[in-house]
Amino acid sequence: MATTTTTAVSVTARTGARVASFLALLAALAALSAAPSPCLAACRSDRVTPHAVDFLNLDLKEYGWIFYDAQDGACQSSALRGLVRKVEGTLPMGPRESFGNPTLPFRGWLEGVHVEMIHVSALLLGGQGRLTPRLDRLVQMVQETYRYTVDPTCDPLSTANTCLDDQSQAAAAHAWMGAYDALAGRRRKARLHLDRAESLLREAFSPSNFLCLPAGSSAAPVPCASVEALAASLDGGRHQVVVFNHGFEDLGYGVGLVTSFSSALVAFDVAGRFFAFTEAEKAILRSIFVAGQRGATADGERFQEDACYLVQGDRTVPGRACADLGYRPRMFPVRPFYERHVGVPNERPYRFDTFDPSLFSAEDDFLHLGRKAIYGELAFRWWNGGKPGGRPPLAATVRPDRAAGPARSGGAAPR
Repeated sequence: MATTTTTAVSVTARTGARVASFLALLAALAALSAAPSPCLAACRSDRVTPHAVDFLNLDLKEYGWIFYDAQDGACQSSALRGLVRKVEGTLPMGPRESFGNPTLPFRGWLEGVHVEMIHVSALLLGGQGRLTPRLDRLVQMVQETYRYTVDPTCDPLSTANTCLDDQSQAAAAHAWMGAYDALAGRRRKARLHLDRAESLLREAFSPSNFLCLPAGSSAAPVPCASVEALAASLDGGRHQVVVFNHGFEDLGYGVGLVTSFSSALVAFDVAGRFFAFTEAEKAILRSIFVAGQRGATADGERFQEDACYLVQGDRTVPGRACADLGYRPRMFPVRPFYERHVGVPNERPYRFDTFDPSLFSAEDDFLHLGRKAIYGELAFRWWNGGKPGGRPPLAATVRPDRAAGPARSGGAAPR
């Protein structure tokens, strides 16, 4: 009788232990399934808003997430889903007011930068064989929808707000549309977009688009188009280009905006399209570079607080801070662009050949991954095609899809 009782207790104890172990295993599995895997948690594209947010910085922030996920093998599927979801949700949105006018998506102020990021992200996915017919159709719909809109308050000869920002985003947008269509084999469309990009580049660096200040003068700046022998005068230091934004000489909108023009010329390189600046355009660009050097500290850590200009009445007053919005010289590594297309005016510090990625944050609403992508990748790293850490594979070949028919022809970008 005692033996039977002992055996029953032993069996009951073993059964209870097994049940407890089984329940603990179920709890562990439930906790594991509830928590995202490290891989999925790292894919920011899963958090992309399925429509436009503000048609400006917050959307550029999310396009930055997609851009970097498209280069991460663990997150490329997420990038594809995120890009499709965001573009599909943005295209049918109704008009909103912009500068007093009803404005559709991809037709607002500076929205060319979104068009640029959509195209480069699609090309990155194409380079990994992930460009689907659905995404290709969406990219083409963005092209058909996009319109270049200029801020009506900007003025090329303003000492408060020039139009260079507007021109830079439109030039980059059309250049990358051209690159995408060139790699997709749509040659006529590519040529039209690249022609438009070239005309915007010419417009942006025309002497009529800038103000020049005579060396040592306290008078108001004059239109650069009025300066005799402009290229020689700028290169000789008798005049200097001054770019005004936000009411002062703001180097974030001088040498800083060269990053967008650099991205546009990378797109020309991807498309196999030749481009050459005129001597006057090169001189203007060199003067912008020199102004950046004047305002930067020798180590590129910051822009100086007293090295730039402000116009008061009919006088140009020195001693103004050179940037706002947290801009720093190490955000703008434009030297490769200058070496290839312009010529570097001197070897003085700062050289604008260093990029500091730590100045950007994935969650910041202004200095986010969208800006990091343009400043550090498209304008800098992507000039190094074929080198380790340089331009990644790009292609506009549509992935075969039985439901969509045979893939369109396309090509891979030179690396």
